[in-house]
Amino acid sequence: MSHATDVRPFQYFVSVYEAESLSAAAKRCAVSQPTVSAAVAQLEAELGRELFTRHSRGVRPTEAARDLYPHARKMVEDLRRIRELFTTAEPPQAVRVAFMPFLSGARVGAFVKALKAVDPRLDLTVVDLEEEADCRVVAS
Repeated sequence: MSHATDVRPFQYFVSVYEAESLSAAAKRCAVSQPTVSAAVAQLEAELGRELFTRHSRGVRPTEAARDLYPHARKMVEDLRRIRELFTTAEPPQAVRVAFMPFLSGARVGAFVKALKAVDPRLDLTVVDLEEEADCRVVAS
């Protein structure tokens, strides 16, 4: 059977089942069609059952595929949820920026764009020059 942590063959199977097409499943999974075909063939060999009947316009699931689908779908979804549970997104970094009055919008925009390029998680707040700020942008 496939390595326990490699659910890709099952992900590909689910995509083929839902799309009823190897090429459409490949596009959906952002892999080549031969990759999807090989994964499905591997599952078929491991299970000892044909999962799809191939025809000129795609594939048709067999009874074995209909039996496998709800279990594979649940497994793929459960793994996605587990990964989400343990993937901690870093909170945005709050930065208060004060700009000197009368700076051109183009300069302010370029500055903000440059800051966001350095760290897209920045949560920028523009404040008055006299207010508390993490940085002040002035021109001489």
